[in-house]
Amino acid sequence: MWELVGRDLSDRADLFMHETGKAILRRHFNTVRRIDLDSTTALTASEMRDYIAHSVRHRHLAGRVPEFLGTLTVTTGSCVFVATT
Repeated sequence: MWELVGRDLSDRADLFMHETGKAILRRHFNTVRRIDLDSTTALTASEMRDYIAHSVRHRHLAGRVPEFLGTLTVTTGSCVFVATT
């Protein structure tokens, strides 16, 4: 979904996120494990616009969602980090 609207994350490389959390935690912990909690959901164009419009940082991209019939299946990504010393 985010690729569809051209979201740019290049300015967030230093933030604690799914993609960067392990490296950041490794600075403070001996062992870091990431457990991915991915799933999928099907969204209509209207639902996709509504979801993006509620993003504080990316709401301006909601208008980039093209019209399409039916639904598109998108992956939702979350994770849990387990860190030990």
